[in-house]
Amino acid sequence: MLSKDWLLGYLEGQGSFSVVIKKSGHSRRLQVVADFSVKVPSSETKLLEMISKGLGNVGKVYCKDTSAVLKITKLEDVLKVVTFFSSGKFASSSQAETFSIWAKCVDLIQKGEHLTPQGMLKIAALRNLLHDQKKWNKRSFCEVRVEVDPCEPYKKLGKIPERCDCKSCKEVCYARDIS
Repeated sequence: MLSKDWLLGYLEGQGSFSVVIKKSGHSRRLQVVADFSVKVPSSETKLLEMISKGLGNVGKVYCKDTSAVLKITKLEDVLKVVTFFSSGKFASSSQAETFSIWAKCVDLIQKGEHLTPQGMLKIAALRNLLHDQKKWNKRSFCEVRVEVDPCEPYKKLGKIPERCDCKSCKEVCYARDIS
């Protein structure tokens, strides 16, 4: 059994908080998924199983040739992760801030706000802060906005401008303080 302090320290260093916004199956609607994952060499699969158990039997372990990952995406499991991290203290202020933003997204999802245009846009804005350096699998706020509620510059140009000057985009895309 892993101690809570060890688990908190290990997951703070090795865990990854993310929010995925993607097309939902066959529909044209956007889907939001809060994701917590931990990646290790494939020889350490047993450790991921112990971590899953330590967090309340959450997630699923996926193995590849050289690595294994514990992915936690089911809302009830993600809520257990939020509870776990909320009860501890982060050593890293940047990871604490990342968790705080991620937890706000999870809260909005739990309340069903992601099903409204305003809620989806709020999650997209928070996600911009969460994944600031990760551009490979990211829909920016403006890209999500185009699908949920296109702004006037988009309607005129038919594409997302380099730097949108509409009020919402200015406030969200280029602001650093999203509450």
